[in-house]
Amino acid sequence: MMNRIGSATGRHTIAIVGGGFCGSALATRLLRSTMLAECDIVLIEREALVGRGVAYARRAYPYLLNVPAGHMSADSQRPGEFVEFARRVLPHAQAGDFLPRALYGDYLEQRLQRAAAEASSGVRLVRVHDEVVAVTPGPRLRLTLRSGAQVLANEVTLALGNAAAAPVPGLDGIPVLDPWSALKHVEPEHSVLLVGTGLTMVDVAVSLETRVRGPGRLHALSRRGLLPRAHSGSAHSATVVDTHRLLTAGSHSVRALTRAVRESVAGGGDWHAV
Repeated sequence: MMNRIGSATGRHTIAIVGGGFCGSALATRLLRSTMLAECDIVLIEREALVGRGVAYARRAYPYLLNVPAGHMSADSQRPGEFVEFARRVLPHAQAGDFLPRALYGDYLEQRLQRAAAEASSGVRLVRVHDEVVAVTPGPRLRLTLRSGAQVLANEVTLALGNAAAAPVPGLDGIPVLDPWSALKHVEPEHSVLLVGTGLTMVDVAVSLETRVRGPGRLHALSRRGLLPRAHSGSAHSATVVDTHRLLTAGSHSVRALTRAVRESVAGGGDWHAV
């Protein structure tokens, strides 16, 4: 076990806490940067794999992405990159397919590995399988890990993902489950309440019906009582979107971007495609 990282060499060190989508994508981008020299990029993730997080973890049920594969590239310069990757595993994958989330995690992991292998000689990736429990200020930021090891860094990025749901008042004695672990605890005779009727509710309901053969009764509760809107056909068609205009507007302000999006769909266009 290395007790200290980034202390003896004096090299510039950037620590990234969290190896989900944001953490791994940032590490990939830094490794490919031409502006860094003699730099360690330390990616700290408590799970064994990176590029996963809650969204793209490997699970017992093959949850699907809620965006067509053709719109899921992590590289704006290569819009078909994810589809190209997916076809190595699923030869018949199409840009309009909704593919398994875990496959996207594989894609992010592969991008990171390739970026590390192709990085300039002075830039290197250091992957740490551990959890940060404290950050102490000083001439260099000191990150203390659960194992007792420490990381000294010039900059730290927190890519912590979604926080756990807050406790629900009045449910003392009633188990409140992480939706992604529900399959482990729900039996066919159980009655289940899903708070919220968005895409996560759909995922959990479908997985329970498939894997548990349906709980005794399934309730879904929301403030508005609405279900997710299905993707229209144009969401994964050859609909022409002026991407350059949207990016230009977004570089000025959120208000300008909002105006550009509204104008793009004002003539009967589909907001999914935008």
